[in-house]
Amino acid sequence: MLPIIRGTGTPLQQEASQSYDPIHGWLYSYHFKGANVTQVLQLQTDYANLGMPSRLVAHQGGMVSLDVEDPTQQFTVDSWELVGSEINIDGFSHPTLLAIFANSPNAIASLRQDLENNKTVTQLKSDLAAVGLSAGNVATVSAFYSLAQAGSTEFRVAQYVVRHTSNLPNRGTTAQAIYTHGVNQIYTPAQGLADFTASAWSPAMPTVIVNTIEAIPAPADIDRYQWGWLKGSPTFTSAANNRVDVKQEYTLYQWSTDYYTPLVSSS
Repeated sequence: MLPIIRGTGTPLQQEASQSYDPIHGWLYSYHFKGANVTQVLQLQTDYANLGMPSRLVAHQGGMVSLDVEDPTQQFTVDSWELVGSEINIDGFSHPTLLAIFANSPNAIASLRQDLENNKTVTQLKSDLAAVGLSAGNVATVSAFYSLAQAGSTEFRVAQYVVRHTSNLPNRGTTAQAIYTHGVNQIYTPAQGLADFTASAWSPAMPTVIVNTIEAIPAPADIDRYQWGWLKGSPTFTSAANNRVDVKQEYTLYQWSTDYYTPLVSSS
C-alpha cells in the first residue's frame, strides 16, 4: 500500500545557513523538502543553471529533500586602481605642434617630408611659410625640427590609467551592458568620474582616488582633440567559487576625435 502524503508537493525551504572563511568568502546553504519529485528536480536544475552544487535525496514515504550550496553569492565586489606611468610620444605629436597643425594641415606633411629629405632648417622655414604658417609658428615648428635632426624624436609624458575589476556571481543576471557601453569612446573628465562613482558599483571608486583624479591638470584645448578617458574593452575571466572577474581600463589622454568618438551620454 502506497503511503499517503499530506501537504503540498511544492518544495519548501526548511532552513538556511551561512558560513565564512577568509580564503573562499561566504558560503550559503539551503535545505528544501517536497513531495513532488518532478518539482524538486526542476528546482535542482534551476540551481544547477546558476552554477550551484546540490544534492537530492529521495526518502522513504515519498518525500524528497534537496540541499543546495551557494558559493557564488549574490553580491558584486569592485576594486579600483589609478596607475601612473610614462609613455614615449612621437616628437611631432607634441601638443604645441598639434595645435598648429590643426589649422594648417599641410604643415605636418612639409615637416615630415623635409626631415626625410634632410633639408636644412632654412629650407624648412621657406616650405612652412609657403603653406601659410605665420612667422611665429614657423619659428616654433623649426625648433622641434632641429630637435628631430639632432636625433631627439620622442618625448615622455605622464599618463594615468584607471583599472576597474568587478568580481561577479555567475548567474547571468548582471547587466553586462554596463561594461560594453561606451567602449572605444572618449569620456570627458566629468563623465569618467560619473562612471567611476556610479551606484552600480560596490563599492564605487574611493574618495582618495577621486580627489587625485580631480587634481590632474588638463592640457590646453586643441581642435579635433578631446582630453578625457578612453574606455577599453572588458575582459571576462572565470574565478574561484564559480564567479567571474571583469577587468576594464580607462586611459586618460588627449585623444583625436577623428579616431575616437566622444561619448554622447554616460548612462
